Amino acid sequence: MFDYQSRLKVKHPGCVGKKRPFTEDGKLLMNRSRQSCSVCCTRTPVKLSCFCCAKVLCGNCRVSSASQFAMVIGNKRGICKSCLDLVLLEDQESSSEYESEGGDDLEEITSEDEERTSSSEANIGLPSNNWKQSYFASLVADNLKLVYLKKSLVEELMKEQPDCWERKVVGSFVRIKTDPRDYSKTNFHQLVEVQGIIRKGSNSEVFLQVLSNYVPRDIPVSQLSDCNFTEEECEDLRKEVANCHLLRRPTVFEFEHKERELHEDITKHWITRELVRLQNCVDWANEKGRRAELDEDLDQRELLKQACEQERLLKQVPQVIVEVMS
Repeated sequence: MFDYQSRLKVKHPGCVGKKRPFTEDGKLLMNRSRQSCSVCCTRTPVKLSCFCCAKVLCGNCRVSSASQFAMVIGNKRGICKSCLDLVLLEDQESSSEYESEGGDDLEEITSEDEERTSSSEANIGLPSNNWKQSYFASLVADNLKLVYLKKSLVEELMKEQPDCWERKVVGSFVRIKTDPRDYSKTNFHQLVEVQGIIRKGSNSEVFLQVLSNYVPRDIPVSQLSDCNFTEEECEDLRKEVANCHLLRRPTVFEFEHKERELHEDITKHWITRELVRLQNCVDWANEKGRRAELDEDLDQRELLKQACEQERLLKQVPQVIVEVMS
């Protein structure tokens, strides 16, 4: 189960009154070989398996059905949708029970807080009773930038971290060009989640497996964008996730896990590029005689060069924003 501090806890079948795990149709789940795909039932090397049950996927089904898994360990272990639903249901029941037990003790304090905040909520337009927080991470820019990888960073990870770069890239978001034949797209680029990694050709070129326009696509690393994404592209991603059943909504747990994996790499990559940008600004301001801008850019550059400032940025891990559903 998901316990506090986003830790995973599972129970033995015997502890919950089950002799062996069963599927929905009543068949024994454990009788299925770990080498048989749970979707197409072909015996082939396993590419993705559930952390809580015996459900596995082959290489072909991994791309088409990966949206039914919440990745937990690298790009080979996750939690299937059935197990994740049980985990979230248990967590919701535990939270409700906790709130019910503590409701009497906090009733008086809560009523006082409501009186103090009712007027402020009216002033800023916040709904007081018709909203709730979900278990999903909001697909807003502040969240996506925590798990967004530019092309240069992906190439850097491939070169400097050959043993773990695949685990870090899978589950992150990248920016690619939209299909020119898709007239429903108004932007030239789109954000997509990396669902897998494959190698093709005699030179074993690396391709990232993504789902774009409801169709699996293999994108070479060389075609990734090295620029920042836009708010319009975030809005397109939110609409696509809402309308496409193949695209799953990422949970807060997944975003926090991926953020911890990538925070240091993304921050160091940003510091390096920002120092280059500030140096270019210094050169331009000096050439044009813009004294005020020159002093400001010099101050920012010298501050960012300091080890204490870089350490502060590395320790500053933003909190994932939870999706608010009406």
